[in-house]
Amino acid sequence: MAPADAESQEILNPPGNVEVLYGYTVSQNDGVRFIDVTRTVFNGELFNLSSLYMSDRLPAGLAIDDFSARIGISPIDVYYSGPIPGQFDVIYDMHQWVIDFPGHDELYNNLLRAGHLLTVNYRIVAEDPGEIVMPFRTVCYYGLNNGYFTTSDTIFIPPLPAEIPTLGQWGIILLSISLFAVMSAAVIRKTGLTIYRSQ
Repeated sequence: MAPADAESQEILNPPGNVEVLYGYTVSQNDGVRFIDVTRTVFNGELFNLSSLYMSDRLPAGLAIDDFSARIGISPIDVYYSGPIPGQFDVIYDMHQWVIDFPGHDELYNNLLRAGHLLTVNYRIVAEDPGEIVMPFRTVCYYGLNNGYFTTSDTIFIPPLPAEIPTLGQWGIILLSISLFAVMSAAVIRKTGLTIYRSQ
């Protein structure tokens, strides 16, 4: 289980010299949570990585608001598809970012060369205030005609806490209490009601 605002290293299968990190931060505004994700792939091998893509399996209803990618400091175009519903079960959607797409548009032909770093950023928008469970994400690629993939831990993002009244809301509450007290006093004076306290 990973806490909110965290970074974790993905497990590479079979083992190799490629480092894959998944980091995220959580913020909120007006009851909507924003999960800003940064994923990096560093190619520490002596060969290039081809047919590279990454995916994230998210609860249905979460939206990808924006994304960007770069190799080193140079922006690149990536092929995004999603949400893909029901690929594994009905409550999760699959989102995919294809970095190197051989045989497709040249815009999406992005080999990750030896010693280079890929960075992909995207924002997840969650309007549901409950707990968010992000069960699975992966990075897949080929190197020297061998296939590699990563596995990951489940991420649990806690539900939104109960809202604490703002200063303006406290003012309305105190005004209501004051008005109630004034009206009660007026009723007591008008009716001649006497309140006795026990000794």
